Amino acid sequence: MKPYRLLILTATTGGGHQDRAVALSSWASEIYGEDVEVRIFRPLEEGGQTPIGQFGVWLYNMIQRFAPILHMVYFYIIEVIGDFQNDNFIGRGPYERLLREFRPQMIVSVHDFLNKGYFDLAHEVLPKARCATYCGEYSGGAGFSKHWVSTQADRWVGRTEGALRMAYRLGVPPEKMDGFTFFLPPDEVAALSVSRRDFRLDPKKLTLLFANGRNGAQDHLAYLYALEPYKDRIQAIVVCGLNETLRRHVDAWQQETGFPAIVEGYSSRMRAYMRISDVVIYRGGSNTATRAFHEACPMWLDASSGVMPQEKLTIDFFVRGGAAEIISSPTALKLKIENELKGTGRLAALRTGITALREKYLFPRTEQFFREFLEWGFSAKKEEVLEASIETV
Repeated sequence: MKPYRLLILTATTGGGHQDRAVALSSWASEIYGEDVEVRIFRPLEEGGQTPIGQFGVWLYNMIQRFAPILHMVYFYIIEVIGDFQNDNFIGRGPYERLLREFRPQMIVSVHDFLNKGYFDLAHEVLPKARCATYCGEYSGGAGFSKHWVSTQADRWVGRTEGALRMAYRLGVPPEKMDGFTFFLPPDEVAALSVSRRDFRLDPKKLTLLFANGRNGAQDHLAYLYALEPYKDRIQAIVVCGLNETLRRHVDAWQQETGFPAIVEGYSSRMRAYMRISDVVIYRGGSNTATRAFHEACPMWLDASSGVMPQEKLTIDFFVRGGAAEIISSPTALKLKIENELKGTGRLAALRTGITALREKYLFPRTEQFFREFLEWGFSAKKEEVLEASIETV
């Protein structure tokens, strides 16, 4: 058995939770190399005891893709369901078996529904193991799930002061709190030198990045149609996520119009695209926001299909910080483009705003945070964790 063992709890509701799980896993391997073993467990999908978790994840993603406004109802239903996540939480059986067999020293939840009950059982089975929550929300208020907070968390990390204040109101003691914003993997924070010429783009043209989450929930087509009158003066990068149907439609649009654009499905080059774009257009997902934030790329936030409660937390933070503006229709996008081409737009001001905001949240540095976070999690004596786990078998 390896000396360091990390268990990460996540779910594929959207793409951000999974991305943060992968980021933490990558940093553990970067720092501890062959001495660490990481397990990423999705209790809602892999629990195996009931289809409720799988159905909930499927329904979440369908609503996100086709009718985001319905999340105003779905979110509050899930808040009530979460009140019953005590001893009989979803996936308890497989989770308990994993705790006893794997015997992690550190358990980290990056999902709001995977704290209550899960940490209680972890402390029962492994009394010396340390449990932590990383909350990816950018602010508090409506849309912030109360289930992010468990009294059994040994540490609670939030992105911003707003999220930390909300956690405090929900019962997290200040001595357990920590703040860290840029929860990204090593390759997304390493030094990067890139230009538009590297992607055969015109260095002088206004460049729009249409971003998407892992699941490809955002349909860019209505906005892309609105760009056609400007095809000689602007260019676009269009990322479709895992939505292959959308990618085919965007390919067809580009071939039909001859619009200068890069079209991709799920992309591993988002950081580079953020770096070379004048603005990113997307719906408000927290991990896309984090990538744009890290690269100081201004945001036009798409509210045309309605705003999910969780997205509102992100939108509020960046709009208040002078780093983003909301667009709600193709007509609104055209107006912004026309203003930029005339020299009367606000992208320069948004870039100044997001750059200043980034400097405020840049510390601690990413590697420093992950190193200290993992050292804290593994600091309990390994022998005591092992003995405690054996005693409970």
